[in-house]
Amino acid sequence: MNYPIPIPTLGWNARDPFSNMDPRYAIQLKNILPDETTATSRKGYEELSTGLGGSVETLATYKGESGSDELLAFADSKIYAIDTSTGTATEKRDNVTHNNRFRTLNINNLLVMVNGESVPATYDGTNVANLTITAVGLTAADLNGVMSFKSRAYYWIENENAFWYCGPGAHTGAVTKFPLNYVASGGGVTEIVTWTRDSGSGMDDLFVILMNTGEALVYQGSDPSSASTWSIIGKFTLAQPISIRGSCNLGSDRVIITKDGYTNLSTALTQARLTTKNNVGDNIVNDVRKQIELTSDNFGWDIQFLPSQSLLLVNVPISDNVTHQHVMNTNTGAWSKLQNMNGISWIEHANQPYFGTADGKVMKAFSGYSDNGRPIKTKIIPAFNALGDPSRKKTPTICTVITDHLYPNYISVDTHQDFNIKISPTLPLPPENAGALWGAGLWGTFGWGQNNQQILEGVKPYKYHVVSNGFYITVKIRQQSKTQQTKYYSINLKFKGGKA
Repeated sequence: MNYPIPIPTLGWNARDPFSNMDPRYAIQLKNILPDETTATSRKGYEELSTGLGGSVETLATYKGESGSDELLAFADSKIYAIDTSTGTATEKRDNVTHNNRFRTLNINNLLVMVNGESVPATYDGTNVANLTITAVGLTAADLNGVMSFKSRAYYWIENENAFWYCGPGAHTGAVTKFPLNYVASGGGVTEIVTWTRDSGSGMDDLFVILMNTGEALVYQGSDPSSASTWSIIGKFTLAQPISIRGSCNLGSDRVIITKDGYTNLSTALTQARLTTKNNVGDNIVNDVRKQIELTSDNFGWDIQFLPSQSLLLVNVPISDNVTHQHVMNTNTGAWSKLQNMNGISWIEHANQPYFGTADGKVMKAFSGYSDNGRPIKTKIIPAFNALGDPSRKKTPTICTVITDHLYPNYISVDTHQDFNIKISPTLPLPPENAGALWGAGLWGTFGWGQNNQQILEGVKPYKYHVVSNGFYITVKIRQQSKTQQTKYYSINLKFKGGKA
């Protein structure tokens, strides 16, 4: 008998029990990106700039008046401008005090930079200069948060129950303190963000304060100094946010890394903590909670929308120099896990993602077919499947995989039974002279031979002998490559039916 195993287009599921999981999910999906019909290995990364002397803990984009963007890297108590064409790092400032963990804001043709220990500064495309911010009782160097709302800059000190705001159109000078102790139920500010909400009569831009207690304070208006133009419209209960870099806009919503998982602000404000359903990270909530429990105090938790890749990316810091990424296809909502891209800071700059590393490098991400010369290892394990009859044991014999892999003999295919995943042998590495992908090379620029014949033949079915016996069966497909992205189109299992 033959039975089709669906390609896991719904993505990774770390929520549902194996015995009751939609067959279009995967129980493991590593370095694989699912889309509407297929699953594809991710692209790799390559060195852009090296030798920055220490952990690249912040990447930022300066948006100049001329419209030309500049990539900045903060490492080893220095600020560097990175030429994205050559990788050249030009030092813009030395002796940054204590840390390289900056929050930045583009405003008034300047990049404002604060880190909670250095005097706030600005960058104008050429020079870095100190920024004057004054208020009674405020030490400006303590400010480590900055954002803009309705044409003025706002600053805060993480875990203090107040924020400071500038005059209209301003980012510097005398600032006014706005205390929160009379409205917040204790705690201090983790992050201040904007949220665009449809009020029924049009879109409203709202000012949202995320407190370290999990409370969210939502204001509307334009001038905090005037009760007639500034008012609180709600206090809501969320789980505690875990990072000052722990939220990003996704469409008209805001996604926040909280101790409950990856939470939509719009959902959290209506259903509080009653359920995780309808949250963007619901499918992988159990793994997210486990990682947060283990690593919430580690530096590197970050969330970025990468529009060039159609991905929402959450950086998960496993240790000081090892990170994973939870990524969601923003077209389909399907999640997967990426490994071996050990970035501790991320950014999409000029339509290209980059990450900074703990050993002083800036990497160009989702580029090329290897991880800076090392093979990319992938794994797909679809949901366990009763193959039509949960009451009978099945013995799989042949698994047919339809793929565009250039060297199908180097794909490892196993079957597993009854919710047990056994260890598989070491993956072989295919030859490195795979040549160009079909349509990517120029006619006459490569020799005509076996490799290119494989390329021209394109997508084909390949049969693999498998051995297992059980009521519920799944397939494990692994491969590694330094020469191509591999796309998987279909899986089919041939098996013998057993007794009930």
